[in-house]
Amino acid sequence: MKVARHLSSDVPNKFKSKPHPLLDIDGNVATIRMSNGRANVLDYEYVIELRKAIFKAESDPSVNALVLTSNKSGVFSGGLDLNEFHDPKHERVCAYWFEVQSLAADLYGSRLSTVARMNGHSVAAGCVLALCSDFRVMLAPSSAGTAGDPAQAQMKKPPSTGLNEVALGMTMPWWISRLLADVVGTRQAERLVCQATLLPAPDAQRLGLLDAVASSEAELDQIVAAELQRALRVTPRALGANKRALRGALLGEIRARLAQDASDFASEITSDELQEVITAYLASLTRN
Repeated sequence: MKVARHLSSDVPNKFKSKPHPLLDIDGNVATIRMSNGRANVLDYEYVIELRKAIFKAESDPSVNALVLTSNKSGVFSGGLDLNEFHDPKHERVCAYWFEVQSLAADLYGSRLSTVARMNGHSVAAGCVLALCSDFRVMLAPSSAGTAGDPAQAQMKKPPSTGLNEVALGMTMPWWISRLLADVVGTRQAERLVCQATLLPAPDAQRLGLLDAVASSEAELDQIVAAELQRALRVTPRALGANKRALRGALLGEIRARLAQDASDFASEITSDELQEVITAYLASLTRN
């Protein structure tokens, strides 16, 4: 599996029945474990299921924090399903992107303290989910494939994160660029987006794209637990009020432009130029 090349394309993922995200609630912490194929592809149906899981966690008054992670070591999420973009109907792509942008808004605007527990590769839309979270920590074993930690045995190369959509000729949605710029600064965001850069975890941490890096699953859990302990010291009312104050303007714009953004995105994806690139890319995957 070449996760770093994906948006993603877990062929033929859209024809399979969809497993639901695994939602566990333990005290005041909800955990959503993504489990959708080998790369946790965010296809249309699965995006809707993720939105349902977040809504369920948000609706539980006892829950004050949310951890988003993968049910498998080695990959957090490889991003969107390119099969959805191959020879599609405009209406289908429009509806798909409406749900993707809504999912990002749900997570970014959550009243909960949110942690992205990235236990593997996190590219494209997988990186977007992390950007929408309050705290991001990635597993980066010191040596891949060595004994001792199950995560190391499953990673053929060090995990990476970033936004590589431009490599396929796509225009980065404005709000994703804004989220990235808010995290790493405008200059770094410009370089990362325009060069479709995927960063190893230590480099991502140096730029501020990650808040922490763990060398093992045990350390990953320790870092998540420590962050939750810090976050839960803040009263839920104060947390929600301050997140709204800091994020309200961008969040409002993201929600207000949902329909227009979905239509614009669908128009670009269904263009002859993008269809030629996507067709060639998917054909290259079947040869490898």
